[in-house]
Amino acid sequence: MDGVKVMKHYKDAQNNLFGFDDNISVPSDYIEISMQDVAEINAAKVAKPTADQVRLTRAGAFAAEADPLFFKYQAGEVTKEEWIAKREEIRARYPYPDREVTPSDALS
Repeated sequence: MDGVKVMKHYKDAQNNLFGFDDNISVPSDYIEISMQDVAEINAAKVAKPTADQVRLTRAGAFAAEADPLFFKYQAGEVTKEEWIAKREEIRARYPYPDREVTPSDALS
């Protein structure tokens, strides 16, 4: 039978484990999912950070990256635009999860 080898073991969306005999194969036209699709499905399963995790990560990034630029801005060593750009970069790098942002979130 001309086909694609089936993986020996895999888990479904409910995390149930399935096993297959090494000698089982299926015709290629039965395979309707590409490796790219599998990668996208697996990426979607990755746990999204909570708002508290994002807040803490942002706080660390602001302290390590943006705050030093603020003090350099205050000393006239960098422009205000450089400092603001760094703050926006951090916000873009660590977006809050899909939810309504509270006023306290807007400050960080």
